[in-house]
Amino acid sequence: MTDAHNNNETGYVFVYGSLKHGYGNHSVLGASSFISTATLDGYSMISLGAYPGIIPGDDTDTVRGEVYLVTDQDTMADLDCLEGHPDFYERVRRVVTLHNGIRVSAWVYVLPEDEYSVYPSVSGGEW
Repeated sequence: MTDAHNNNETGYVFVYGSLKHGYGNHSVLGASSFISTATLDGYSMISLGAYPGIIPGDDTDTVRGEVYLVTDQDTMADLDCLEGHPDFYERVRRVVTLHNGIRVSAWVYVLPEDEYSVYPSVSGGEW
C-alpha cells in the first residue's frame, strides 16, 4: 500500500488557486507541463481569505482549475510543502475532467470538510 503522506509520487496535479497560471505561486510548479483546463465534480470551493480551498461537496458542486503533469519528485515535495500536506491540505487522487472531456486521475489538495465547512463558498467554483 502506498501512503500519500510519505511519498512524492509524480503525475497529474489539479490546481485551482494560487498555483494556476498568472497567480503568485505558479512558479512552484517549476518545469511541469500544462495539460488542460479542467473541472473536479463533487467538491465545493471555499475562501480562506487570501486563497481558496476545496472541501467535499454534493453532486452538483464543481471546481474549475488547471491540470499539470509533474514529473519531478522535488516539485511534488515543493507542492506538498506549499500546501502544508498532510497537516493542512491533504493530497488525494481524484478523477478530473479535462477541457476535451477526457477524464484522468490527478493529485488534488483538499481540506477536511468538518473543519472548514464554516468558511464562505466561492460562487461558480473558480478562483
